[in-house]
Amino acid sequence: MLSAIIYGRNDGYSYEVNRRTALGLNMLAQQLETGRDEIIFVDYNSDDDLPTHPEAIADTLTGRAIGLIRVIRVRPVVHAAATPSGPPVREAFCRNVALRRLSPASKWVVSTNPDCLLI
Repeated sequence: MLSAIIYGRNDGYSYEVNRRTALGLNMLAQQLETGRDEIIFVDYNSDDDLPTHPEAIADTLTGRAIGLIRVIRVRPVVHAAATPSGPPVREAFCRNVALRRLSPASKWVVSTNPDCLLI
């Protein structure tokens, strides 16, 4: 079993972020096996009144991607308590949250970004 760790937030911060994230998740899902592998998406610090990033772009994700993605939401209150100042996303924290929640059957982990298209 392979677990892929990806993180992000629903803030529309970067150029074409929704399109790029959907392309990356769809491409990754094509290379994974449904029922065996998983994509763990840590939605970090998205505003409480917004959907998670995968929920916001669900209409552009393939059925295969939707079936493989498991979203772990880290609310803004957690970010505020852990880091009073700094960037809105803490990469190491996100990856640690995901690592602690991997499927027990997982033998391999790939930690990547949605902008990476793995071939």
